[in-house]
Amino acid sequence: MRIVPLLLTVFAFTASLASQAQESAANTEFRVDSDASWLRVLAYPHGPLRRFGHHHVISHHGISGTVVVASDPLESSFMLKLTVADLAVDDPALRDLEGEDFDGDLSQNDIDGTRGNMLGEKLLNAEQFPTIQIQSTGIDGSMPDVNIVTTVTVIGMEQTVIFPASIELTDDSFVASGQLEITHGELGLSPFIALGGSLSVRDLLVLKYEIHGTSVTESDNHISVDTDWGRNKITVIVRVPRNENLDLSTTNDGEIIVSNIQGALELENTNGPITATNIAGSVIAETVNATIDVGFSSIDGSSAMSFSSINGDLIIGLPADAGVQLHLDSARGEIFSDFEVDVQPSKPIVERVDGRGRGRVQVRVENAIVANVNGGGSVIKLKTLNGDIQIRKSGN
Repeated sequence: MRIVPLLLTVFAFTASLASQAQESAANTEFRVDSDASWLRVLAYPHGPLRRFGHHHVISHHGISGTVVVASDPLESSFMLKLTVADLAVDDPALRDLEGEDFDGDLSQNDIDGTRGNMLGEKLLNAEQFPTIQIQSTGIDGSMPDVNIVTTVTVIGMEQTVIFPASIELTDDSFVASGQLEITHGELGLSPFIALGGSLSVRDLLVLKYEIHGTSVTESDNHISVDTDWGRNKITVIVRVPRNENLDLSTTNDGEIIVSNIQGALELENTNGPITATNIAGSVIAETVNATIDVGFSSIDGSSAMSFSSINGDLIIGLPADAGVQLHLDSARGEIFSDFEVDVQPSKPIVERVDGRGRGRVQVRVENAIVANVNGGGSVIKLKTLNGDIQIRKSGN
């Protein structure tokens, strides 16, 4: 018979301290990079029948929070949150990392049972207490090794926990890592017990963590996020009022995703896709080596729009009653439309070019197909070199 151990824990990480050689009167704000940050808790079987139990790795990816680094490092602060339901149990890759104590594959039933006990009413009670919160209250020591005094809120109860941390800090990024042993009681929890206590989870847990973050600056409604931590992707999530104009750009293996905005969007990506959904307004989007996929709930009839990609498809979703004029140019791809279109004859373009002391007139025919949808209207230009163009009805 096997026992499903319990667990949980929180980690805390640390705010870090401005470079020792640098003194700045202004605080620096960092946002936790949820994708790069991780937490692991190791739980061990205990009791006379412990050989029938299993060692477990509880992990979390998705930590969110903010760190404010003060000019005096010891006055820095942070707030972190973990969603309890996001705790995972016994990821095979993480078990391999933890060595021979965690050898052996566990059945999905065992994993599900462990996770169910962990999230249930007798332990973390995830339904009633969906988040764990860690708030710093003080920092002792000197860089790069410090001790962080925190208030940890688990199942609605506050506990004081001290986390050792080693800090790597630059002007625009940080990494905080550490390891500690902590009992269930120090977190306000009780170990899982079965068979009258003959099989249980050991009271002492081992907690490991590594937290990554980037600085965020704002000036005149322009937010910049920079990092020199090149080993990891950085995910930036920004929530804004629906009625906003946005100018977004990223470079190299990034993705721009926008949803539920009513306004004017300018989106630029290099070597990455652009995706926008439920947009009411106008869009200008440009990318290289990737796809642009934009869905409109309504369009701004007074503004022209443009979408261009090299080596990528263009997918545009328009309301069924949208009246627009499409300028379609796909050099080596195909064009598809859910709409009936009225193709217009191509018109010669006349240009006067001055050069070498005399002028000359150049006449050329535009390669783009001009097509009216629902009688025509505002102009939408779509151009791709190696890709298809798809015009869809929104919702299809």
